[in-house]
Amino acid sequence: MRSVNLILLSLALFLPAACSGNMGNESAAKPALNSPASIAMHLVADRTGGNADEVEVLSVEAVDFSDSSLGCPQPGKAYLQVITLGHRVLTEYAGQSYDVRIAAERALICDPRASKGTKR
Repeated sequence: MRSVNLILLSLALFLPAACSGNMGNESAAKPALNSPASIAMHLVADRTGGNADEVEVLSVEAVDFSDSSLGCPQPGKAYLQVITLGHRVLTEYAGQSYDVRIAAERALICDPRASKGTKR
């Protein structure tokens, strides 16, 4: 029974890649739905009313933000003073650049004048 489960699991992982036509072609693969790049693409698309597939990801970097503002504090708001592990994703859509900050369940588009953080 254990070997049958292993075979079924292997097929479940193999078949979607085989059916997509992208097997072994990493450059054609889209980011995983919950990856920082995908989250940023969808956030920018929601903000602009555009299509997530048209958002270009320029870079993704892991960042240790100095507090829970993700390096984008807003005047009048208080933030937890804890190192917050996350990602900074630079994107572009329709000629406009977007700096997306992601940590745990939070994602936001940052105003470049507010950015701070430490690369890991």
